[in-house]
Amino acid sequence: SGEVATTCPKCSRDRRNKKARCLSANLDKQVWHCNHCGWAGSLLEKREDRVDPGWRKPWRRPEPKPRTGLSAKVLGWFATRGIPQSVLDRNQISEGQVYMPQVEKEVNAIVFPYFRGGELINRKYRDGQKHFRMDTGAERVLDGLDDIGETTWIVEGEIDKLSVEVAGVTSCVSVPDGAPAETAKDYSSKFSFLDSDKERLATVKKWILAVDSDGPGRRLEVRPRWPSPRDE
Repeated sequence: SGEVATTCPKCSRDRRNKKARCLSANLDKQVWHCNHCGWAGSLLEKREDRVDPGWRKPWRRPEPKPRTGLSAKVLGWFATRGIPQSVLDRNQISEGQVYMPQVEKEVNAIVFPYFRGGELINRKYRDGQKHFRMDTGAERVLDGLDDIGETTWIVEGEIDKLSVEVAGVTSCVSVPDGAPAETAKDYSSKFSFLDSDKERLATVKKWILAVDSDGPGRRLEVRPRWPSPRDE
């Protein structure tokens, strides 16, 4: 019963670290997902060949975990960036062990939770080598959706969002995957996650774009347009 971790029958045999326990399975809910190749499924789902063509597999909701206190090392790292514990607490930043595909093993990582209406939608993990990943099969949304106000800032990353709050502004959101490369194909499709929250975003009267001055940041700044009929 409960959550177990094991090797993945889809990808483990073809990888360097064949014994890495990259597949998570919930035996009570009869669901599984691989944190390396993304393979996921459920014993309760219909077979794909019997499903309507327009059917889309529902997003996976992460299992909330009790927030643990941040270690002195992590608090110290945030302190070097001028971010105090009070801001980390308000944003429910935590840390924990997670499988990181880039190194094919479990590592300690900072955990940035993404909420919509108080519900946990996704989490981003960042380890000490600046590797990133999000929960497999979970929905992509803006970080800080619940902080949106009539005037809202947009930044490129979770650390930027926290830094803006240190400066006194809590109405700030971050794109979930940073700024895509300026040469990325089908650039607009990388922001399809905005459609799920277009009604909420339409309440914004003024957007303040606080992005990097490099190529990807400049492209993000002029991204066809940000989702509000009252953009400024």
